[in-house]
Amino acid sequence: MKAKRLLMVILAIAMMAVMAIPASAATQSTKTYKGTVKVDAEMDDEWKYAEEFTANEHESNHWTASTDPKTSSMKMRTLWDEDYVYVWCEITDPTVVTTKRASLWATDCMIYHLDYANDKTSGGFDANKAGYLYATAGEGLVQTSMVWEGAKEAFKYAQKMTSTGWIIEMGIPAKAIGFTIKEGDKLGFEPQYNDSNDSSASGGRVGLCTWNLKGAGGYNNTSLYGTLELSGVSPNKPSDKPVEDKPTEKPTESSPATSDNMVVFALLGAAALAGAAVVSKKRG
Repeated sequence: MKAKRLLMVILAIAMMAVMAIPASAATQSTKTYKGTVKVDAEMDDEWKYAEEFTANEHESNHWTASTDPKTSSMKMRTLWDEDYVYVWCEITDPTVVTTKRASLWATDCMIYHLDYANDKTSGGFDANKAGYLYATAGEGLVQTSMVWEGAKEAFKYAQKMTSTGWIIEMGIPAKAIGFTIKEGDKLGFEPQYNDSNDSSASGGRVGLCTWNLKGAGGYNNTSLYGTLELSGVSPNKPSDKPVEDKPTEKPTESSPATSDNMVVFALLGAAALAGAAVVSKKRG
């Protein structure tokens, strides 16, 4: 009996120990289907077949945690082709600030971090890893990381204001930067929205909104990024192949021989019935 109680106590302690182990946070990921769009801040039909995901992580371990109103969020979609990674982002922000400031992150702006190697390391940026770009609500695309500067003309960018915030559509070059991308590749990706609610000269950043990132360490730590999984054409997209009409089956026509046989069988049946009637009458 004592042994049984001791075993139960040991099991209870073991279960409590397992429950006390913190669960590791899963890396955010999304399927990025193949498709090409015109970058003009208008939603092409191609975007309707892309996976939508929400970036709504407000930082609790950053100095903005005490000032963040947590009113900003992002609804995003991504696509790719051999030349570009395309990003569609609808930003919800009740107070869009377009004030130009010396520090880009101190005004309303989007930072896209993209790691074509997806090596998830804590190192900084170099030509074999990743880059970033800044787009502000007031000025549009204003800066890319140094390793991307040589291909700055290849970037595609458009934005527009909405009743609930603003929209950014982006084409981030792959081939022009020197990367070959294909179906099955995984890319490190992290959007970061810097939120400022004060348009005065003394205003600054009050909050952060991200996807997988916890804090503002995306500028030098690619291990904090989420993942884009490059896939084929969306299964929800209608096929471009024309639907082939099935040949119409003609009704089967009785051949003359078949019709003649039916007549013969009918006559024989009638004769048999007549014969049976005669025999029956004689017996009667």
